[in-house]
Amino acid sequence: MTRPSGGVVALYLAWRRQHSTEADLDNRERALAQQYEVLAHQQAVAATTQAHQDRVADDAHADATGTRSGHRDGGISAGIRKTSDSDGSNLRFCRPGSWEPPTY
Repeated sequence: MTRPSGGVVALYLAWRRQHSTEADLDNRERALAQQYEVLAHQQAVAATTQAHQDRVADDAHADATGTRSGHRDGGISAGIRKTSDSDGSNLRFCRPGSWEPPTY
């Protein structure tokens, strides 16, 4: 059997080094693509969350100022208070779950 010449060994080592470098670059590209996907998802979630928070804040403001309920004198609770005052009941308006018996 003959010994491999130095040129064959050098070619093999060069091929192995190039193959290893290309595999490393492929892994880096995949990792970078995944990071971009994660970033895009985070931005989409942040935009959706911000839009939801804006809607909640607008609704809370509208409830506080009475512009959403359609009543001229106040928010949603003012309309309930107005109804409970006009029905002849001696019960005062209270929040659900905090009922107290009427005082006579």
